[in-house]
Amino acid sequence: FYYTHDSSTVLPIDTDGLVDGTTEQVAVEALLCVLDLVPDADVPVQGCVTDPATAVGIGDGTYFMVTLLARGEADCAGGSCNAEALVSEQVSNFGAAAGGRAPNVPLTTKSSFPPSGTAEVVANPNAGGVGVPVSVWMNANASCPNGAVIDPSSGSWATCEMNEWYETEAIPDDVACPGNCSCSSSEALSYTEANNHTYGIDLISDTDFPCDLFQFYFGIPRSEYETVKGYSQILSSCDSLGPDSAGIYWVTGSSCQINSNTKVGSPGAPVMLISAATETRLNGGAEIYGTLFITDVEDSAAELVSTGTNTVYGSVIVDGILGSYNGTFQVVWNENIANKAGTGGGLGSVLGGWSDFHRDWQ
Repeated sequence: FYYTHDSSTVLPIDTDGLVDGTTEQVAVEALLCVLDLVPDADVPVQGCVTDPATAVGIGDGTYFMVTLLARGEADCAGGSCNAEALVSEQVSNFGAAAGGRAPNVPLTTKSSFPPSGTAEVVANPNAGGVGVPVSVWMNANASCPNGAVIDPSSGSWATCEMNEWYETEAIPDDVACPGNCSCSSSEALSYTEANNHTYGIDLISDTDFPCDLFQFYFGIPRSEYETVKGYSQILSSCDSLGPDSAGIYWVTGSSCQINSNTKVGSPGAPVMLISAATETRLNGGAEIYGTLFITDVEDSAAELVSTGTNTVYGSVIVDGILGSYNGTFQVVWNENIANKAGTGGGLGSVLGGWSDFHRDWQ
């Protein structure tokens, strides 16, 4: 499919405001590919379809790819130009985790809760089947070379159902906590405090936990992490992230710090925030809408640190160290946000999708 309006294939973008002079001009056109997708296949994308009835797998428009084609011309006068550049870029909502098996749980971790602070996890109410909640999927695989079996009694934490945390029957339209939200021990599914421990069915301590959590989630071995990094927006810090951020980000370097009262992403346009930084720190009042993936592929000491009350709406995967908490770290499952961030809904660049193209591409 290609964009057309009033017999023109040029997108209605004000490109004049993006060029410096009056002798340059830019036109952008677009092609839409409705992906034919078989999620469990070795090669999930089977091609493009124009009729869902002919699709091998999912071809109803749930997954798509857009190719943007830009023609830039310079030194223009009298209807002719003396210089030309033609480039294309592809974006798709077949997201970062589409090649793997994104866990449908709010918190996945290969390391134990820290002894300080408090964690609260709001369960996926149907992760284990209809009406069977799961809050935390944790490593109990003693054969993994770089991860100890988790002791669930460490730290102070609680899990609960959504209506108990929100204290309402319905989730607010903007997803955010409308007041004082918490998992009290009297309403918790599971909790530990001091020497009092209650472990419910929502805690999954898995002896078959994947030793390569990176590959499990992204479908790519951790030794080849540069592939995932290559189709992400690469940042050296998290300073630029905010409520208008969306899509896939890879943070590298010494620190990813989300400052106090900063919102990153939104329910409608969440982020996939992959932090390979030595320290990922959330300061009081920080909110993330999407999936936060902490990985130690670039630094074996990579850790997540939380100061004050911080909330992730969506999911958190810790393929690193759960560092210190000074306050309350909250993970609130939201299926719509987690799915958009991980496998569909959020737009991201397609690896190898940038290229020059022929002037007569039509």
